[in-house]
Amino acid sequence: MSSTPSASPSGVQRTALTPFPAHPPPRSRRGRAGPAGSKQSAVATGDTTKERALNIDRLLATMKEVGADAVLATSYPNVRYAGGFASATGRLYPQNSYWGLVTADDPERPHFVMPSAEIADMVDAGIGTDRMHVYGRPILAVADSGPGPDAGILEVEGRLHADPVSALRALLTELGLERAAIWVDTDDGGVAWRRLREEDVAARWSDGGADILQWTRIIKTPAEVEALRKAGEISQQALTEAFAVLGTGGTDVDVELAWRQAISRRRALPTFFMAGSGDRSAVFRRPGRRRASPGERFRWDCGLVVDGYCADTGGVVQVLAEPSPSELDHYRAVTAAVDAVLAAARPGVTASALYTLARDTMHAAGITRFRHSHVGHGIGVEARDAPLLAPAQPWMPRFRPGERDLTLREDMVLNVEVPFGILGEGGYQHELTFLVVRNGIRLLTRRHPYYVAMSDHVDEIEV
Repeated sequence: MSSTPSASPSGVQRTALTPFPAHPPPRSRRGRAGPAGSKQSAVATGDTTKERALNIDRLLATMKEVGADAVLATSYPNVRYAGGFASATGRLYPQNSYWGLVTADDPERPHFVMPSAEIADMVDAGIGTDRMHVYGRPILAVADSGPGPDAGILEVEGRLHADPVSALRALLTELGLERAAIWVDTDDGGVAWRRLREEDVAARWSDGGADILQWTRIIKTPAEVEALRKAGEISQQALTEAFAVLGTGGTDVDVELAWRQAISRRRALPTFFMAGSGDRSAVFRRPGRRRASPGERFRWDCGLVVDGYCADTGGVVQVLAEPSPSELDHYRAVTAAVDAVLAAARPGVTASALYTLARDTMHAAGITRFRHSHVGHGIGVEARDAPLLAPAQPWMPRFRPGERDLTLREDMVLNVEVPFGILGEGGYQHELTFLVVRNGIRLLTRRHPYYVAMSDHVDEIEV
């Protein structure tokens, strides 16, 4: 996309982007194609070994460390991650049980305990019927000529279990795991853990399955890194389209709707959109019907999911006028804090040290009122993952009791963000996604400038 740098009246460098077409093609704003030969996300379809993004080596090493024979995933993100299968109804009917069992002996072939409503999707995903352990009541009729291409569905429905615990019992017996050490994921609120204990299911149970899976998830495979890069790119492309609404008198919620339409064209799903203009931008909130006046700021923080992996981006747009010197000073301080974290991040640096660095950078810039609880977080199958760039970690694996802080490791993917709001005035935001590499970091999302939405285009002010 062509652009022409020019000097703004305030002396900062400004790049005017080409006016927005009604439906721009889903490509990078810089006109760059994706990596040569790049493939669809590893968990986009199916759950075969070739397509799964699960970090199997790390999972097996962790299971060996704690003595686990199997891990039972019970929460939606963990079943998706460990098994490579996204439940079609799990979000709609959380009262049902959706479980995935990964064994140390054969981690490349996860087994699933699912309600009967999931049979067709599991068949379509290429999961072998021998790995489906389904509960519920038979509901399907069969044509006189037979089930046609859906013989697999009929086979599984012919051996339904009464409930998920019965299905799991049968699965454990089939695999010879009746007395195995099985670590249960409690990120479903502990529902599965309590039920298995109450019904006295044979096995040696531990409630540390979530720790095993979280500890595995913090280190990304190449397929996961590419999925996260793709998700971030889609979000940034969609945002650039949506900002045009601000230059034509759109409200805060109009920007959200434009963004939702733009990500939908790119086959992504929204997870959240927090935004506000003017003095409503000081705190995170749902967008309202307010229309930004010329010279006001629009602040956003939004997320989406594509192929099972998340994007989380945030920033500010100036509406129909350049930022004032004071506003630029505030944004420069936020940007300096983000840059300080990016410059310092590398394997071996602690999460708390990066928080302290960002806070001290803000204070040195004169923003002594900055006291946000964190300055970033991991990202993956969930928008907020471990570690948290904060003074103290809300989560640490219980099987490593000596650790009180998480150190960055190669192949972690994190977001850095330094949000700052002033009630009665407005807020600032700058959020980027990066990969930790051997000697530093590699950005996965494009560095945010200070956007300025005009009536027919959007400028980028480099600060």
